[in-house]
Amino acid sequence: MLSNLAPKKGLLLLLDEVQTLIDLSEGPRTHLAKATLKAIHNGQLGCPVILMSGGLGTSENAFYAMGISRFDKGCIINLGRLSETSEREVISDWLVKDGQA
Repeated sequence: MLSNLAPKKGLLLLLDEVQTLIDLSEGPRTHLAKATLKAIHNGQLGCPVILMSGGLGTSENAFYAMGISRFDKGCIINLGRLSETSEREVISDWLVKDGQA
């Protein structure tokens, strides 16, 4: 469980591809995944926690399938897709800055 790893100052957790949680909602690890998400959601880790998650439009349904059904107002932000110009800029930045091309 994450409570063994939680530092006293706080913890920032990043969860990408949230929509894939739906795959865990039924299976051998369902109990562990649900217990972990509920502990995060209910503030039971013994330290301040921020969970930043990202995924597709079905992400909220995936959380519901894992037993997480309430979110504070303003906590779900739908970004939508990038414009073609922004897509090119992101790819260009990645190629130049990270890829050093």
